[in-house]
Amino acid sequence: AIFSVDGTAAKYATITYTPGYFSITKKALTVTPNDSNITYGTTTPTLTPTITGFAGSDTAANSASYAAPTCSATSYSRSATVGTTFTISCSGGTSANYSFTTTATAIATITKAPLTVVAEAKSVTYGSNLPSLSFVINGWVNSESAATAAGYAAPTCAVSPSYTTTTAAGSSISITCSGGDATNYSFSSTSAALTINKISTLGITAANQTITYGAATPTNSITATGLSASDGISSITYTYTGTGSTTYASSTTAPTLPGTYLVTPSAAIFTGSGSASNYNTITYTAGSFTINTATLVITAASPTSPVYGTAVAAASYTTTGLNASDVISSVTYSYVGTGTTSYGPSATPPTAVGEYSITPSAAIFSVDGTAAKYATITY
Repeated sequence: AIFSVDGTAAKYATITYTPGYFSITKKALTVTPNDSNITYGTTTPTLTPTITGFAGSDTAANSASYAAPTCSATSYSRSATVGTTFTISCSGGTSANYSFTTTATAIATITKAPLTVVAEAKSVTYGSNLPSLSFVINGWVNSESAATAAGYAAPTCAVSPSYTTTTAAGSSISITCSGGDATNYSFSSTSAALTINKISTLGITAANQTITYGAATPTNSITATGLSASDGISSITYTYTGTGSTTYASSTTAPTLPGTYLVTPSAAIFTGSGSASNYNTITYTAGSFTINTATLVITAASPTSPVYGTAVAAASYTTTGLNASDVISSVTYSYVGTGTTSYGPSATPPTAVGEYSITPSAAIFSVDGTAAKYATITY
């Protein structure tokens, strides 16, 4: 002891010191549960309270021997439906320096569980109808499904941009789903792709054609195998080539002479939105084009019967089946007596009185024509 006023320890024979006593008690912490939402179907909800009253820089993390109180929703059941409420209360909690006051309560409310609607990817061949769109739903709880969930209404799926049978192969089309409802669930969705594949093979075959020499060249036509029902072909390029013993260099100009030819289609032009790009392969198959030889009939004209001593008129003829582009420059005539008249045969016209026939033969063609063009020349 230190004396401050006119005193020293020497004035006292004995100074006896006797201790006094005091206690540091635990500081009370207040545990306040928070109003909370519990997702429908949660097995054991985690409910975290707010704890206030720590001294100084103490926290739950650094307080000696700290064990947190626990909170629970009284009578909670995972099957409780959306909108149901429960009282949240807390208990327990230990710490070397703190006690816990857990009298406060809060409210827990059941909210909808999230479902994810997953659109399923689809593919379609160009020109085909849109396939049925479908989805898978993930996130069901309590062993529920679309068939058993209360108030369930299915979402719907659609494509964007819109799809028709003329939508080009390779176009970017998205499948998205929307809507959907259920008492205890909310809905979100993910999209998928609609793939438009090309048609594997388009086969274009030229029709077989046969004409007789001298006839007009027929209009070519094709048959198409694998053509989308929504496509049309507006034009085709045709190339003619001699085949077999027929010589004819490839040309888009149709031949006119007798012979056998191939007519090969190519370079199809599509109508409307159709395009070769919608087909993996386009094959072109030739058809046959045959020009048969014609039948030519050359008939001598009957001249006016002359009077004896008068020259016989020059012979002439008419034709049946002669191609308009062919010209006969000359015909050989043979005179023969008939009945009781004996004469010839001779190329010299007769002069004696009598009956005669005049027969043409050996026609000579002068312009673009040969006898070979005609299967038969009848005189």
